[in-house]
Amino acid sequence: MNSCALLTPKEVNLIIRSISPEHKTYEYKEFGNLLFEVRFELAKSRIMDTNLDKFGDTMVHEFAAYDTKKDGTITITQAKKALFNSKNTTLTPM
Repeated sequence: MNSCALLTPKEVNLIIRSISPEHKTYEYKEFGNLLFEVRFELAKSRIMDTNLDKFGDTMVHEFAAYDTKKDGTITITQAKKALFNSKNTTLTPM
């Protein structure tokens, strides 16, 4: 997992810590659910550490850069790009 470019070091650590030490093996088919739970917990903790008013204002500014028509709307694709390219969010491609 450490060499996977799609996971952050924090995600890897949380995944490893979430696997019970008594398990000697892990069913990789369960990895998707585990990853979702880890990322949900990370998102929840980051939101709680963030001043949401400031975050909202920042993202409005980020989204405005993608509003080519200047009509106050952007596409989902543009929103994804804005979130991934923002220096104020720490999102992974997943």
